[in-house]
Parts: sequence; structure tokens; C-alpha cells
Amino acid sequence: MKIEKRLIDSLVPYDKNPRDNKGAVDKVLESLRRHGQVKPIVLSAVGKPFDQEVICAGHTTVQALKRFGTKEVSVVVKEFVDEAQFVDYNIRDNKTAEFAEWDDILLAELSASFDIDLGEMGFDSIADSDEFGEDFSLAEGEKEPFQQMTFTLADAQAEEIKKALGYAKSIEIETHGNENSNGNALFAIVSQWAEQKK
Repeated sequence: MKIEKRLIDSLVPYDKNPRDNKGAVDKVLESLRRHGQVKPIVLSAVGKPFDQEVICAGHTTVQALKRFGTKEVSVVVKEFVDEAQFVDYNIRDNKTAEFAEWDDILLAELSASFDIDLGEMGFDSIADSDEFGEDFSLAEGEKEPFQQMTFTLADAQAEEIKKALGYAKSIEIETHGNENSNGNALFAIVSQWAEQKK
């Protein structure tokens, strides 16, 4: 992969880029402030499929770099067979990050250890590793007699569950030796539901 330099004002965005990047520019800008441009912009080669170089991947980075006042950027020029291949790469590059799943416990530990503000990066709520107690760690995914469970929820589901957990934490709960307040609250809610189903 050959990295080249281009004047930022010479870069042409893809006029049918399907991703709205406006909401991400500030977060990318903060990353650039801290680390500089690490990932090059991907441009199409002249003639494949356009008669000029066109941004395929990196639209948000370019917007952030312009705001940062950058004059010259690192790029990779890629030859595409046709516009269909160009669009396929464009969409896949934009979509890949959305499939990432995070280990909330490990994120919380890293955040605490290195004083990193996860909220600033767009993480809504990350489990607080301190809830487990000072000597508790789930680095191996399990610590007898405890288990770690992960669930994927729609935003609307998550909000309702957060409300229920908040309420459950305000009442006396059987902990079975568990120091994690969310786990205890969830157990209380499920126990009450199971009791009603008998």
C-alpha cells in the first residue's frame, strides 16, 4: 500500500456518499487532535471509475481535518473496476464499525486505569468495574461462583431496563454474596416476574 500526499482542498467527496457524517466530525476531530491522521483517506484512481480522484473512504476525517486547518493529507489511491465496486467498498467501510461489540467491563477497567473519558467518545453507559468490589475481576469471563452475561438490546428496551434497574436498586434485594448492584437488581426483577408466572 503506497501512501501519498494530497492538498486537502483538492479532494473531491463522492456526491452519493450514503452516510451522514456530520454527527461524527467532532469525535474524529478530537482523535486527530490527540493522535494526528493515522488512517489514510482512500481515493479512487483517475479513470476507475471517475475521471478524477474521488474520496471513497474518509469523508468524516477530511471534514474534521479541514476544521483542524490541515493543508495536506495522507491518501491511498485504489483502482476500482467500476462504480459498483467503488460503492460496495464505500458502504462496507462505513458499516463495519457498527458491528463492533464492546466488553463493557474491560472498557470500564481501561477507562479507570488510563483516565480515559469514554463518554466523550460517545459511549452512553459503561459498567463500573468498582461495582464488583475491590478484589473482583472478570478478566477470564467468569469467577466462581459468579458469571458474567451480556445482552444486546434496542435503545428503547435498554431505557426501560435502566429504569427498572434503578427502581430495583432502591429496594432490599437478596444478593447471594454478589456485590454488583446491576446484577442484584436484575435478579430481583426476574425473581419477581418468575414468582408471578407460577
